[in-house]
Amino acid sequence: MNGSTEPGSIAVVIPSFNEEDNVEKLSHDLLDVLSGMGRQFEIIFVNDGSTDRTLPLLEGLISDHPEIRVIDLEFNAGQTAATLAGFHNATGDIIVSMDSDLQHFPEDIPKIVQAVETGFDCIGSWRYDRKTERFGKRFPSKVSNILAYHLTGTHIHDFGSGFKAYRRECVKDIQLYGSFHRYIPAIIRDRGFTVSEIRIDWRERYGGKTKYGSSRILKGLRDLFFISITTRFKRVPGTQFLAKLMLKVNYDGGRPTYIVRNKINFP
Repeated sequence: MNGSTEPGSIAVVIPSFNEEDNVEKLSHDLLDVLSGMGRQFEIIFVNDGSTDRTLPLLEGLISDHPEIRVIDLEFNAGQTAATLAGFHNATGDIIVSMDSDLQHFPEDIPKIVQAVETGFDCIGSWRYDRKTERFGKRFPSKVSNILAYHLTGTHIHDFGSGFKAYRRECVKDIQLYGSFHRYIPAIIRDRGFTVSEIRIDWRERYGGKTKYGSSRILKGLRDLFFISITTRFKRVPGTQFLAKLMLKVNYDGGRPTYIVRNKINFP
């Protein structure tokens, strides 16, 4: 818990890959919401090797808004690596992660921050009403969430939602591989931190193209198996050997999966 009587500072971490249609509007919406919360804040965009105008647009924003910071990855390393780079460079007391496609409402940030400050270390978000989302995305997500709920023993409904909030001490030294960003609540719960969730509204992406595909589903299932045997089932004989083998074969031997090209507007 933050021992100060001052409200805790906030860092918003946003992985971004080819989101030129969204980053300017998202930035302005975030500035409006965060400025009204009466706290210190920073907005950290992690450019994940974009090949469109995402990076130039972000560079243009930071000249007028010192609260906006940009990390530029040397290549497209994926959402987990981008999230991790943001975590390791964030200075806020509470870190909020969110997607850059405007499917998450910046107006929900005060709600998720307040939920952390009621006494939890991590708050996930549950996109509970997704009836209008296409079946090919909604059904695999539902199956994945049911498996993750039971295999990890972490009782939240929506592991796949990128909109989450953490006390910084939960994630400041965390190591993530593959698509582990989905399962951070299970990882930190195994380390003794408390996890809960709030409901949020779901909406279609504002612009650009989805990065969702069948390969992500298969990788997500592989990563769920790894997370399960290293957390809930870690005392089962043979699981630690299997985990070390998977780490070496699937996750580049445990080495970082991204390289930071530069950090724009960081102290």
